[in-house]
Amino acid sequence: KPEADPIFAAMEILGVKNKEEICYVGDALNDYKSSQNAGVNGYLLERNNEYADFVGNKIKTLEELLK
Repeated sequence: KPEADPIFAAMEILGVKNKEEICYVGDALNDYKSSQNAGVNGYLLERNNEYADFVGNKIKTLEELLK
């Protein structure tokens, strides 16, 4: 990480061609950077306010993605 190759590999395995259909969630800044490098929707999962200064898509629970 933060290489995009694992995301591209997962897209190929799943048969997803449209990057807009992908939502990549990670709990570290490198995870978010991977999503940005791959050009997909990325979210930083922040459980304990450890990334208070982070500017970008951030969630505290996966349930937030369903809203």
